[in-house]
Amino acid sequence: MASAVAIGVTAGYLGVVAVGAVRIIASGAALRADWLVVTLLGALALIAVALLGLGIGRLLPSAMTPPVAAVAGLAIQVVLVWRSQESTTALLFTPAVSGGGVSVFTQVAPRASTGQALWFLTIAASGLVLFAGTRLRALAAVPLAVGATVLALVVPQGSPVHVPDARALSLVCEPPVCVTEAHKARLAELRGPAAQALADLTVLPNAPTTVVEHPTSPHLPRTQGEPDTLGVDLGDPAFRRGGPAELRRALLAGAGTPACATDDSTYADVERETVARTVTAGWLVDDLQPLPGHSYIWAEAQDLIQRTWADLRALPRADQVTRVAAVRSAGLRCEGDLLTVLTEK
Repeated sequence: MASAVAIGVTAGYLGVVAVGAVRIIASGAALRADWLVVTLLGALALIAVALLGLGIGRLLPSAMTPPVAAVAGLAIQVVLVWRSQESTTALLFTPAVSGGGVSVFTQVAPRASTGQALWFLTIAASGLVLFAGTRLRALAAVPLAVGATVLALVVPQGSPVHVPDARALSLVCEPPVCVTEAHKARLAELRGPAAQALADLTVLPNAPTTVVEHPTSPHLPRTQGEPDTLGVDLGDPAFRRGGPAELRRALLAGAGTPACATDDSTYADVERETVARTVTAGWLVDDLQPLPGHSYIWAEAQDLIQRTWADLRALPRADQVTRVAAVRSAGLRCEGDLLTVLTEK
């Protein structure tokens, strides 16, 4: 019976995974190298919980046991995920490994996968002990205690659950554009707008000559831009959709620099930065329009945008160039308030 349940849940799970894999391949994306490990861990977790459920059912034979056990299991998962904000180890006791670090540029740390595999195996062992019979039931807690101890030793408190994926972060180049391996499918659509943006930026001193992706993720260090490159963060809402004209404007935002705002930035800071990025992009193409993906700020900060635009355009041409170049310099280093840099006397 236990083997039949294990085969059943595994077959159902792998069926769902297969559908997802087909959709990924059909979209033109590539399956990541670590997908098999994550898939096998998911199957192991399901088998472990199913066997534990069989054991609990044998221990407490009642019509109420399945629903109560299901609700209790869900509650435990919610608590563990909530606790993961303070303890990464807590996150590994559940297959719901998230923790805010998941992105195309990260992968689950090998030691985290190893620790989870051992933990789920001990859950399965406890379930089998409970299911086996009365004499062994007193020992059911032993595998769980061993598993929890081993997990804590394999993945000590503070160890990262997610680590950078070197392959996804490697650069793929088709001049004048370089993007990460994870986003290489976007090279073709970026080449034309990138060439236009680089031409637009030649009005500034020390204009960039190449476009290079600067990926962002909670587990990646923030890199400082180089003066000779136009840095781009393809995770920015400005790059999520749109044609060549929208991509060109997105590339020119902040005079060719990625946004500096982070998850910790206040809305006021994000608004001020977006206003400066919108106005500089508009100045470079001589057409003030909303920054793609930021139409809400365009609507809410319209007065500030129009005032900043008018003040900039009222300056002598040389002073306009100086202001926009200063915004680019500050944006490369993520230093200061871009709107202040653009409007300071």
